[in-house]
Amino acid sequence: QRNDRSMCDVTVKIGNNRYYAHKEVLIDRIPFFRALFDSEMVECESGESDLSTIFTDIDCSIFVMLLDYVYTGLLTIDVTNVQDLMMSANFLAMVS
Repeated sequence: QRNDRSMCDVTVKIGNNRYYAHKEVLIDRIPFFRALFDSEMVECESGESDLSTIFTDIDCSIFVMLLDYVYTGLLTIDVTNVQDLMMSANFLAMVS
């Protein structure tokens, strides 16, 4: 789903990277995005959210893993990423 950018209605920009997603999926699975979209931010209305200043402590590769997780339900956790995954998931209010 997410790999077909033409079907995505949200672009999350972190630094120079852009990640494409579906607003309804983000709202349903990641409480941070529910609050973000409810806040009526201009960036959200245009379809692109530049979160570079907010996500200063989230590594892009970790964000991609969490984004893939909300679409697939699969997440590979190992000793090299467990701490970053937990911190990032906590920041995004992903409790389950």
